[in-house]
Order: sequence, then C-alpha cells, then structure tokens
Amino acid sequence: MLRAKIDRFRRGLDQSRGVESVRRHPGLAAWCFVFFAVGLQIQVWTGPPPGPEFTLTERDECTELMAKEAVAQSLDVIGHGVEVSSVEVRPIHRLAAARYTRGQESVAFALGLGFRADEVLHIAAHESVHAIFDQAKLNPDWSSPGWESRLLVEVMAASVIGAHIAGRIRTRQGGDGEALTARLIEWYRKRCTWGPGGLRRVVWSIAKQGRVDKLDREVVHSIVTHYGSPEMVDAIDRICRENPDPWDAAHVVAERYLPKSEARHRFP
Repeated sequence: MLRAKIDRFRRGLDQSRGVESVRRHPGLAAWCFVFFAVGLQIQVWTGPPPGPEFTLTERDECTELMAKEAVAQSLDVIGHGVEVSSVEVRPIHRLAAARYTRGQESVAFALGLGFRADEVLHIAAHESVHAIFDQAKLNPDWSSPGWESRLLVEVMAASVIGAHIAGRIRTRQGGDGEALTARLIEWYRKRCTWGPGGLRRVVWSIAKQGRVDKLDREVVHSIVTHYGSPEMVDAIDRICRENPDPWDAAHVVAERYLPKSEARHRFP
C-alpha cells in the first residue's frame, strides 16, 4: 500500500513538468504526500528561543565582516530603497545558514559555520531578495492556507535572483560574474532534481523503504519550502535574464507565481 502511494506520488511530480504546470502548482501539490505521511505541523518561524550568551570565534568575526560587506554590495545592486538594518553572526535555527527577519529588516548568519567567499556572497544576496519581497510586500499573507507553496516560490526566487546578484557583484569586482551565476544556479538546480544530490530524492528514498517514521519533520519542512522543481529554477532564471534589475525580476516572479489577489505593488 505504501509503495503504491509513493509510486503515485512520484508519477504525479513527473507528470507536472513544464512551466505552465509550475504556474498552476508552484508548490508542487504532490509534496502534500510528504506532509500527510510525516504528520508535519507547520509553524511560522518567529526566531530562536532565549538562550545563553554566546561568544564569536575568530572565524565567526571574519564571517560577520564578509557578510556585512556582501549584504551592502547586494543592496547596492538592488537599489529601490531596499534596506537591511543590521547584519550579524548569532545562533539561529539549526537548519538555516542565514535568516532575514521581517519586521526587523535584519540578516543573521549562523554561528559556528565556516563560509567561503562565494557562499557568503550568495547567501547575502539570497537574504537581500527576501528583503525585496518583504519591503515591497510581494508575499504578505502569512495566514494563507497555502503559505508553504507561497514560501517555496519566494525562497526559490531568492536562490535564483540571488545567484544573479552575486554574479553582478563579482563582475563589479573584476571577476567572471557570469560563470559564478551559472555555477550557483546549477548547484541549486541539482539540489531540486530527483538525481544524485537532489534533496527530494532523499525524502522519497526514505519513504520508499517504509521508514517514514525516520524522517525528521523539520528537515522535510525545510526541503519542502526550499527546493521545488528544476523547471521552476529554469523559469525564474529566464525571468532574471529578461529582467536584469533584481527588483523587477522579483515583481515578475510574484505576478506569475503568487495569487494575484494577494500580491501587492505589482510590476507594471
């Protein structure tokens, strides 16, 4: 019985390929199987619980300096009055490398992680795209029953638009920005596939073995809200190439993939 459900689940995803299908179901409705199988109780992240004081290591201090500069460079590329009030390294959610906090307009990088320069640049650009969605009110309805699908659209946009922002910054620095953008998008696209290295494949493989009870619900939630279809990655990449201004690209993504009745400040 479980095997039959899983087979139907995978066939449903495979049959949904194509941009038009992605537009109708940006969150890939077949992911509902994972939610029901694991019994997830989705909650909006409101920040880490109070904890003990922490001390930045030398590595953390280096990351913080790079992160502040990378966020500043990202905002310079974005323009349009998008702001970030603070950038720091501190404890955040155990599965997150960084976090943009709505209402505070702040960015936090995870404590204790060592990041390479390209990673800091991409993460900073990614979080800066979340700032666009927040401050332009492109994805405002946290109470929507379909919030996970809406969040998936925003996160995928942040990953792909962020890759283009990172490339622009690298070009300004005199490097090969096109190559960096292509590498970052290919890395992210691979994580969205069913192939080796694809995170959806990990969840499916565990479920296929009948070990649904072994799935960590937070890990599954993270995968569900961060990695959609590779077709969606390609579609957003095309939007970025057609709309080089990240502000414009974010608005087009919101127009196409988020319910129009809830989108705000739409791209003309």
